[in-house]
Amino acid sequence: MKILVLSGYGIKLGFRKGMFIVTKNGQKIQEVSPFEIEQIVLTTSGIAITSKALRTCGRLGIDLVILDHKGNVIARLLPPYITKTVETRRLQYLAYNDVQGIKIAKWVLKCKLINQNEVLKYFAKCRKQSIIYEKLRTNALDHERYIYEIDSITSKILDNWTRQRLLVIEANAARIYWDSIKLLLPNELGFKGRDPESLDVVNIVLNYGYGLLKNLCMKYAMLLNFDPFAGYLHIDKSGRPSLVLDVMEIFRPITVDRFFIQYLCHNWKNLLNAIENGRLKPEFRTELIKLFNEVLKKNCRFRDENLTYEQLIIQAFKVLKRFLHGESELEIIKVKLI
Repeated sequence: MKILVLSGYGIKLGFRKGMFIVTKNGQKIQEVSPFEIEQIVLTTSGIAITSKALRTCGRLGIDLVILDHKGNVIARLLPPYITKTVETRRLQYLAYNDVQGIKIAKWVLKCKLINQNEVLKYFAKCRKQSIIYEKLRTNALDHERYIYEIDSITSKILDNWTRQRLLVIEANAARIYWDSIKLLLPNELGFKGRDPESLDVVNIVLNYGYGLLKNLCMKYAMLLNFDPFAGYLHIDKSGRPSLVLDVMEIFRPITVDRFFIQYLCHNWKNLLNAIENGRLKPEFRTELIKLFNEVLKKNCRFRDENLTYEQLIIQAFKVLKRFLHGESELEIIKVKLI
């Protein structure tokens, strides 16, 4: 996916003579054909955009996204034809109250834990000569047992008690997972564990990566005619895109954790100065967007074929769609890391 990222104050996006024109303080800095990009991302405030540029985005189906400082989407422009078909959404709602709902919730969690486990094994393998190798390997084995614990839940409906059991399994696995990740990171980064509200650079960088992943999952949920707000593992709440949060759980370990942890390890000295007033500085936001988009283009193995990570995310939604339509069972979405 080709993306135009705009960041910084005094930036203006206009459209003239068939081209997007990016200026800063009145001076042209970039000229881009609308047929060369699929998405425009605004990462900071202080950016102006003309109505002609907005109309062009709407007419050509260019996804215009506005991010907050954490990488979360606070607004987006999408053409109106995206949500025409309602059949999938009707089936999505019906599934919540029968056995399909619990199957989907278990599928989401199992895929997530399998991919977390692959990440742990990958990092252990990369550190065979390190003193933390045995600890990582042991933690991967301890973590793996929670994957099998999911199958012990035999409920036929997704009630609060069943969801709570799933969330307890998720929390127990997460404790082992993040204790392992902590072993990989330099002490100077001050990472004490996964906490979305923490102001240490590791958690802030991970939050930003998850925000970018949520943005992408939201896009494909809508393109494939799902209701992004009707999920299964995540509880419904006003304004919460529960289905998007469900699907992105599958991909957190393999698209964000794996690559962003490596980024943190390799660039930790620079990242000590990346936070200002509890927020990532604009230049680091741009850097993380670039990293995430590079990850999406990387190849992975699924069903014995090569797909990019972005194509794999689309496949996950298609697997869910086929299941809701009664065309196939849910297929585990996992990536073998080598």
